Amino acid sequence: MLNYYSDHIAANIITIDWEIIPLDLPTVSKKCSTCKNNEFECSKKFRVNSNKKLSDVWLIYKCTSCNSTWNMTVISRKNLNKISSDLFDKYQQNNIDLISQYAFDKGLLKKNKVIIIPPLIQTLGPDIKEIINYPSKYVDLNIKLRYPLNISVKKILKEKLSITVRFLEEMLKQNVFIFPDNHNNTIFKVLINLENFRKYYYTSVES
Repeated sequence: MLNYYSDHIAANIITIDWEIIPLDLPTVSKKCSTCKNNEFECSKKFRVNSNKKLSDVWLIYKCTSCNSTWNMTVISRKNLNKISSDLFDKYQQNNIDLISQYAFDKGLLKKNKVIIIPPLIQTLGPDIKEIINYPSKYVDLNIKLRYPLNISVKKILKEKLSITVRFLEEMLKQNVFIFPDNHNNTIFKVLINLENFRKYYYTSVES
């Protein structure tokens, strides 16, 4: 990862990771035909319909108001010979990892003509009290997403570092660089000049 930076920076840097995890599966925006509510939540259950040759699989959603159901198509009229036994078992067992994969799949959701409503998230990793005391000049911060999400890196930095919007804007002008990792679209890399960050941080705390 350090090949992003110059030799000078790479020699004075510490790498840390933050992981963005959803607190639940996302809901979807869809009008309920029963009560006219506009939001459905994932039931965390598949519906499987198979005969000797073909199989259909849906992920079941429920209206957040009246519990009417809507089935999101996962596979349709697919030859059973083309579905691995391991995958088919996961459908029948309501495997939560597989359910999560589909619930966050923007392509699948778009194909089913619904829009994802992002869930609340939590950021795991070192906080400001740890970062401020690292014995290095730079911090190479990797912000990793467990699932693809539309997030504001600025908002994550503000909340996790416990800083004001004004302080964040000053950081962005002089001390912080944000860019996506071209090798992985679920990672953002943030380079923080820690020496300057400390000056701004302690000044803001004292004021």
